[in-house]
Amino acid sequence: VRMRIYLSGPITNEKNYRLNFLRAENTVRSHVKGSVVVSPMRLGDILPNGSHKEYMELCYSLVSMSNVMVMLPGWEKSRGARKERTLALEMKMPIFELDDIDSIKSINRRMKVV
Repeated sequence: VRMRIYLSGPITNEKNYRLNFLRAENTVRSHVKGSVVVSPMRLGDILPNGSHKEYMELCYSLVSMSNVMVMLPGWEKSRGARKERTLALEMKMPIFELDDIDSIKSINRRMKVV
């Protein structure tokens, strides 16, 4: 089983959210080899014109299937990202800031996720 890393950050009213999430995906993949990056940015492709409520329901499910959460810059101003983080905290999931991505490597070794 490979480690699933959920990306959490602002999307609603963020002009460059796609670029921000793509950069984060690339950063995580380059630092945590073999991980699966779970990006809510792609939900619009799966469920076009979904409501915020519908997207958040999907996000909660994806968070619950992940092992680690990585917070993108500006997550604090996002109501959805704050709710995702709260869920991760309740699950006792390790949470990292994108700027501290190197710390995930130690979690990867401790979890013995291959």
